[in-house]
Amino acid sequence: MLHDNENNAAERHQIGGNFPPEPIVAPEDQRVIDSVVNADKWIAQYPTIEDDDVGKAAADHINQLEKDLKACEEKFKAEKAPHEEKLAEIRARFRPRLDSFEICLKVVRPRFRAWIKLKEDRRKAAQADEERKAAEAQRRADQLAEQAKAGGPNAVSQTILAHEATQELERARQALAAIPQRAQVRGNLGGRTHSLRTVWHARIIEDDLLYMHLRNDRDVKDLLQRKADAAARGGVRNPNLPGCEIFSTQE
Repeated sequence: MLHDNENNAAERHQIGGNFPPEPIVAPEDQRVIDSVVNADKWIAQYPTIEDDDVGKAAADHINQLEKDLKACEEKFKAEKAPHEEKLAEIRARFRPRLDSFEICLKVVRPRFRAWIKLKEDRRKAAQADEERKAAEAQRRADQLAEQAKAGGPNAVSQTILAHEATQELERARQALAAIPQRAQVRGNLGGRTHSLRTVWHARIIEDDLLYMHLRNDRDVKDLLQRKADAAARGGVRNPNLPGCEIFSTQE
């Protein structure tokens, strides 16, 4: 049995066994791993600093971390520099082309959008006209249907007129349904279809009311905090910044 166990252990150490070789870690990555491990040990050993010796050790630890960080940043800058130079060359080569296309579009688009707007106005006018015709056809069909239902000496003629009015109403409805829901333009050579899109905007007319509505929004609070901090760093002192207490910290 012992012999079998030894054979099994030998097999596991072969290629494909249960004990694959440890992955090779780059020196830079190992440095990071060691720094994290050491930092965890350090804060566990010294939750607070209460004497000068530990303070000096903390300064050494921080100095080493800052040194490693700076070295990593320098390697990062050195490695990305050729790519940034290449990217700058690509930008310089393509920027005039892109600018030219964008200028062309800025010149043409307003005229094209004005045409779509005119087409939309015409579509709305045609829709209103067809709606009016359909409403009139509906009114006439209802009136003639009532007259035919009433009977009398002209019942046959009234029934025929009512039937014709119903047919006219159906044609009016079909004409109304044939009008597109919005103006669209598609080029002769294909491509995407162009139309006006609805864009909603808000015009602020009561700043205070809007602020009261949004005052608990995280983005609004962050913006106000950044503006207040910038004012304090710029020299504003109490009580010159309403709603704030200006104070300083040592960091």
